[in-house]
Amino acid sequence: MNKRKTAALVILFSTILAGTYTAVRVGAPVIPPVIVGTDTPTVTPTYAGCAYMWAYRDLPEVSAQFDLAIKEEFPQAGGWAQAFGEDCVYADGQAEFGASETDFYVNLPVEDLADEEALGDRMAAIMTTVIDRFPRETLPGGQDGFVEFRFEMSETDFLILRVPILKYKNEAAGKTGTELFSMFYQIP
Repeated sequence: MNKRKTAALVILFSTILAGTYTAVRVGAPVIPPVIVGTDTPTVTPTYAGCAYMWAYRDLPEVSAQFDLAIKEEFPQAGGWAQAFGEDCVYADGQAEFGASETDFYVNLPVEDLADEEALGDRMAAIMTTVIDRFPRETLPGGQDGFVEFRFEMSETDFLILRVPILKYKNEAAGKTGTELFSMFYQIP
């Protein structure tokens, strides 16, 4: 209820109470007040902002380029990219997406999940591709994302590990094989 309606009701009730008091004091009959119903006020939201929710967006063009780049080195592999960020959702349901980072995903068929040397070498080759051919400035988002590797022998026999791109740049660039694999593999 807005302030004008509240003030009008206060004045109305004050007047009714004052009149009732005066009537009782002089001995006049008290006539109960008649309250007339009013329409329920419609609440109109005044906040034009939005609520933020985590969100993802497919990046078809980047995905196609990344998949081709991966297949140059590993023909049986596949890859795609996705932007991660937030949707700014307004009261009317409309949403605007703001990217924070671009993340890369790679499926790599392998012969042996225990061959850390080979897995690390494949990681190094793909990380080099990401850094050289997909620099952060050319992608949605203002920060480096990650590369998620899925090394798979079959649908049920696989290993997943994630390499944060900034950590790779700062701590692992130039490393290969078992040394690189060990930096990012966490034993479940």
